[in-house]
Amino acid sequence: MLISVFKSNQKLVNGFSIIVVFCLWLPLFWHNNSIVINKYSVFNVISAINNIKLLSFAFAVLLISAQAIYINHIVNHFKIIANNTHLVSLFYVLWCAANSSLLIVTPILIANSFLLLAVYQLFNMYGAERVYSLAFNSGLLVAIAMLIYLPAVLFLPLLWVVLIYTKTPNWREFVISMVGFAVPVIFYLTYYLITNQLTALLNDTPNNHLIFLKEQLPVSHFGRSFFYASIVVGLLALINLIINIDKNVVKIRKLLLMVMLMLLFFGCSLFINSFDYLATYLLVGLPFSILLANYFNQMKRLWFSELIFLGLIVTLIFSYFS
Repeated sequence: MLISVFKSNQKLVNGFSIIVVFCLWLPLFWHNNSIVINKYSVFNVISAINNIKLLSFAFAVLLISAQAIYINHIVNHFKIIANNTHLVSLFYVLWCAANSSLLIVTPILIANSFLLLAVYQLFNMYGAERVYSLAFNSGLLVAIAMLIYLPAVLFLPLLWVVLIYTKTPNWREFVISMVGFAVPVIFYLTYYLITNQLTALLNDTPNNHLIFLKEQLPVSHFGRSFFYASIVVGLLALINLIINIDKNVVKIRKLLLMVMLMLLFFGCSLFINSFDYLATYLLVGLPFSILLANYFNQMKRLWFSELIFLGLIVTLIFSYFS
């Protein structure tokens, strides 16, 4: 049912995205979730929002809904998927609520907003002769995301790969991206220098990437059921894309390759965040939602796609209440 609804190109479907987020986050009210908060993260400014469940719920619903609608707009704008649909927004909101432990406002959710803006800049680079402003903006956005959640810095090498892959490399573009990246970092470090906290910040940096404690991982197989199911279906979507990617026109092929590279780089965040699996799972939600939407959009038998999606929903319910 939901697959057929979200396959529609009607703007009214954006309202359904908000309803889905609202329903998925309702269990927040009977779960007492917590995260590790790094006092040097920019996120610390709004971390108190999680102390009031109603405020946390409202903020999460609005933020994830906006992100889902925007990532769907990006995919439709650049024609990454064959037909304009709202499937990307559907899978993104599901991914962000994959388990009851994730029903809390995290630095990753905030950082994703800036990474989405950077993705738009990234896709705009294809076919552009001069990308100085795009490179600067991308570097700036990545730096802000990094100051909120450090492993987001992995988007920076992705930016450089794209600069090489989509056009003839120009050293000025790399320098400009670094200038954009440096601007927020300089302001950030200057603040801690003025307040005599710079040494403490630098000493704490190697240890400030953990968000979820290992005991927050679901212990039972039922609790992890949606993780298993979504990753399996996601890998099938990735394999399907690799097999069929040559059937797309050159531009779409390169944009899809950017999405796969994004998945690869964000997956490497495991080696930075002390193997915080839940955090990495959230971070790879951006590229995975695009891959899943592409996979379900290509399924010729609607009943089959609805059946698989129903299976995902069932496993999600199991993970919430096990």
